Amino acid sequence: MPDTSPPRAATPCDRGDRPLTGEGNVGRVENPDSDAASISTIRWQEFPLCERFTVELASAEGAPAVRPPTVAGTLAPGLLRVSFGAPIVASPIADQRVETDLVDRLFVVRDLDGTLFVDLHLTADVVARVDVESAPARVVIDLAPTGQPVGAEAIVTSDLVVTEPTGGDVRYPLTVFGYVRDDDQDLVGTIRITDGETVSANGVTAPHGDVWGAYVLLFPDGPTGAGVLELGDVRIPLNLR
Repeated sequence: MPDTSPPRAATPCDRGDRPLTGEGNVGRVENPDSDAASISTIRWQEFPLCERFTVELASAEGAPAVRPPTVAGTLAPGLLRVSFGAPIVASPIADQRVETDLVDRLFVVRDLDGTLFVDLHLTADVVARVDVESAPARVVIDLAPTGQPVGAEAIVTSDLVVTEPTGGDVRYPLTVFGYVRDDDQDLVGTIRITDGETVSANGVTAPHGDVWGAYVLLFPDGPTGAGVLELGDVRIPLNLR
């Protein structure tokens, strides 16, 4: 029988050549000759079937950039990350409240290698696409809901974010990822099992200035069983194996 259902209404996020995709790589563009040097603004729009985030870029002189940089988009449960190539070195934005149907807030973070990335903290499971446009240079991030609950949510305080792990079953070696706001923060993590056994690790944090700085802590081995990861004022229940 012919399909008699009405066609789905088009939205600005529809692009037949590059559909929105699920977890993992949601877009990578190589542009080695970019004139962009910094993020200037981040804007968003809500449509009936999707949301669009636009990262506008500036040249070293402060004018709107023409050629976008290398970018890579990665989608994980509760988090969409857009990583920028080396030319992007600064941002006047450290974080912003968003509070749309799909995104709670966003963070601009300096990674351990000195590059910047933008994390969108999701409140729903989504499919996504990351792409670039020229003249003026900008990064376009499109999101659409799948109708499923979000798989995980980062743990956020005023000066510390934990993106992984956020709870549940974990195994050694255990790596803890996230970012901090204060440059001089002495980051120490402790795993404490219910019987009192503990193990601690010191974090490596990126120098980051006016944005957030990524950190990593590694626990090569430690006690197993029900316990908690203590990191600053954060307490994360874990089942360690």
